[in-house]
Amino acid sequence: MTRPVLIGNSSGFYGDRDAAMREMAEGGPLDVLTGDYLAELTMLILWKARQKDQSLGYARSVLGQLEQVIGSCLDRGIRIVNNAGGLNPAGLAEQITRLAERLGLHPKIAYITGDDLIPRLDDLISAGHSLTHLDTGEPLSAAASRPRCPLELQARPPKPSTRSARPPAASRPSSNSSPRSKAFPPTAPSRRKSSAASKNFDA
Repeated sequence: MTRPVLIGNSSGFYGDRDAAMREMAEGGPLDVLTGDYLAELTMLILWKARQKDQSLGYARSVLGQLEQVIGSCLDRGIRIVNNAGGLNPAGLAEQITRLAERLGLHPKIAYITGDDLIPRLDDLISAGHSLTHLDTGEPLSAAASRPRCPLELQARPPKPSTRSARPPAASRPSSNSSPRSKAFPPTAPSRRKSSAASKNFDA
């Protein structure tokens, strides 16, 4: 008789709680332990790290997390699947291999490549792929500059708009507005900064 596959996730972003992987692995029955480390900000951090050192480009924090659980996961048959490889999955696989050897362990390690299209852009355009911008419809061949990393390829900014980001004077809250309308202006853009964007991770 078959049973459901039990999957537990231990990370939602690069810099998530260090103990989460161990807590998930030791918290009960588990078949697969997953982790998500990538976001637009993370990709930029990893890209900058790789410009300084081509051996980098992955979420290095995963190595410390794996060290806490890799032995017990092997003993219990728990498979570990994550995207911490970022821009250099082969580099992370090599580091995990070294970690396992240091611990006297011999796990099977696999990684996936092929999603970085930057080296293939000229060939793709020559083959007739327009790679148009989703917002502007502009083909990549007409862009002012070529993307330098997958992050830019995923989300190249649209052309500057002539509209002002500042709301019209008539829609801005007046000085005699009620306290509620002052605290929650209906049209004024938010000035709050994302807490994630303020973190400075060592990639």
